[in-house]
Amino acid sequence: MGNKGTSLLCLGRHEDALKCFDEALKRDPDDGRLWFDKSVALQQLGRYDEAVQCFGTALRLDPKLVKYQGGEKEERRRKEKKRK
Repeated sequence: MGNKGTSLLCLGRHEDALKCFDEALKRDPDDGRLWFDKSVALQQLGRYDEAVQCFGTALRLDPKLVKYQGGEKEERRRKEKKRK
């Protein structure tokens, strides 16, 4: 259901994607990536408070998820600076 939700999210079908993420989270509530994807769907629907809560849950479960939010690019910049 998570992959289906991600596909729906990419198609702009945010409400349908949200339903898929909710179903997937019933089976695996400790999957940080699902919480992250749910936060994206909620943000696209303008449900910002809920999106922030889901994103916080995602980061608590998997702190490496910050890389998905552009943190990866910043991390590379930091590593390059250290090398110089």
